[in-house]
Amino acid sequence: MVLAIMGASVPWSARAELGGSPEAFAQDPMLAASRISEQRADYSMRTTVLTTGTQVRECTSPDGLVFALAWQGPFMPDLKILLGVHFDTLTTQAGTQARAGRPGLAVSRPEVVIQSSGRMRAFQGRAWIPARLPSGFDTHELD
Repeated sequence: MVLAIMGASVPWSARAELGGSPEAFAQDPMLAASRISEQRADYSMRTTVLTTGTQVRECTSPDGLVFALAWQGPFMPDLKILLGVHFDTLTTQAGTQARAGRPGLAVSRPEVVIQSSGRMRAFQGRAWIPARLPSGFDTHELD
């Protein structure tokens, strides 16, 4: 389960990174469709559907940094790429959580919150940087 959560078995070459620049999906061969799905004064949300059927949503601040993202679909995206420097936090936490009967992983730290769950053909998750959330942003908007 941990390998599936880490995205080790699915080839997805996204270049987005939580806390970094948004995805350059236009050059990605796994791209099926990408569009700005919501535009507000304090952030924009881009929804991208990959050829695998997995949907990725990125929330980007006006200064061009991804402060939150979410994924849902039949294949797990490459979380090492999506989470960037925060991936190590996830893997460290995965090694300390008891797995029996638990459907996913959850990390809640001052610098990052990551929630990932799912099973074969039904993966989902979301991650955000609490200090970068715009005032009034509800993380449930990622769902």
